[in-house]
Amino acid sequence: MADSWCRLFSLEDLARPERKMDNTRRGVGKAMPRTTALTLVLLGTLGCGGAGTSDATPAPDPGSTAPTCTAGSGPFPRPLELPNAEPNGVFDPNLARDPGTGRLWMAYSGVTGPAGSGLVSTHLTYSDDDGTNWCDAGVVNRAAPVPPEEQPARLAMPNGHWSHEVSALAHDPGAPAEARWRLIWHRYLHIEDGDPTTDDRRFQHGWIAQRTAATAEDLLTAPEVKLFSSLAYHADPEIEAYNDAQPGGIPQRRLDRDPDLGRCLAYSEPGVIASQDQLYVAMFCFRSPDEQDVVLLRLSHATERWTYVG
Repeated sequence: MADSWCRLFSLEDLARPERKMDNTRRGVGKAMPRTTALTLVLLGTLGCGGAGTSDATPAPDPGSTAPTCTAGSGPFPRPLELPNAEPNGVFDPNLARDPGTGRLWMAYSGVTGPAGSGLVSTHLTYSDDDGTNWCDAGVVNRAAPVPPEEQPARLAMPNGHWSHEVSALAHDPGAPAEARWRLIWHRYLHIEDGDPTTDDRRFQHGWIAQRTAATAEDLLTAPEVKLFSSLAYHADPEIEAYNDAQPGGIPQRRLDRDPDLGRCLAYSEPGVIASQDQLYVAMFCFRSPDEQDVVLLRLSHATERWTYVG
């Protein structure tokens, strides 16, 4: 059973060798156009008003050092220039505005190393002039190497790491004051097997993670929790035990137990929109190698319960 699940979550099944996807594209499956999930994020940005551990890199103390900022140059449209960005560029950008200050925040993916096998981290940056100039706030989720002795025994290889992709950033006005800002993303284990024709992303060792904080800056040091887990997370006791021992503790919401979502092997591409009364999360559900769709969940602030919308 365990070996069959490991085979299931290889490139042959989820991403197909001939369509091997690198980290310059969003999500866990084949190359995708912009989706409903991303549309929800844009709508939330423009028009809508658990104990864990943290591996974030905090922003510099504003009292001791000035932030690193980059001044834009040239006429619009022009290339996006971000301070302290990775050499490979900026991927998965996601915007949210602070309604109190007007500051525009952006979470994005930075890739260290070759696209497709590099380490993917979540960066946080902000602009006080609607995106003309940007200042670096820090790395919220830093991709970390995983040595063979800390990898699942059946998968252990010399090169492995945790990656953090496709983050969604949102201001949630209906949440408690200490949790008004949310960062939701896909964390998964990447182990290189030496075969260039296969996918090295081990999505059975992955989940949708979350940080919440009173301010966007505080996300840098907020604890990480496992928000949603999928069928593959719980497919085998050994896989589940390894996952539960990783940062974030036990998943807050086991979607494999939901009658409508129980067949979702993995989730990715979260998009978030929030209102005073509820929070919506849309994301890709991968039900089989060739069957995938976008699902929508709703969190009621009154009851603090998640429900499947469709």
